[in-house]
Amino acid sequence: MLNNFTQISISLEKMSFFGFHGVYESEQKEGNSFEVCIELDVIVPLSVFDDNLSHTVDYVLVYKIAETVMKKPQKLLETLCFSICQKIKSEFILVKKATVSVSKLNPPLDGKCERTTVKISM
Repeated sequence: MLNNFTQISISLEKMSFFGFHGVYESEQKEGNSFEVCIELDVIVPLSVFDDNLSHTVDYVLVYKIAETVMKKPQKLLETLCFSICQKIKSEFILVKKATVSVSKLNPPLDGKCERTTVKISM
C-alpha cells in the first residue's frame, strides 16, 4: 500500500471475438474466432472502496478497447496484443501494467492445434 493508494488486479477473461486476422489470404477472407484475456495491475486510491467507479478502471471501456482493436484486420496476433496494451495504457493513467493475450482458435496449421496464443505485458 502506498499512503492512500493500493494496488489491485483487474481481469477480463475469455472475451470472444470474430475477426479477419492472419497472414494467409483465406484467413483474411473467411475469418476466425479469437479469444482475448486482459489483466491489469492498477494503482487506485483507497476511496475506490467507497464504491466510486471514477476511482478505478471501467471494465466496459476496457472491453470496448479490445473490441475496437479486434475489428481492424491485422496479420499478426503480436500487433493485436500490442495495440490493445498501448490503447489501455494511454487511456487509463491508473494502469501500471497491462498483460494481454490473444488466441486464434483452430489456426490453419498442417495438423491439429486448438489455439495459438501471443501474450504481451507492458
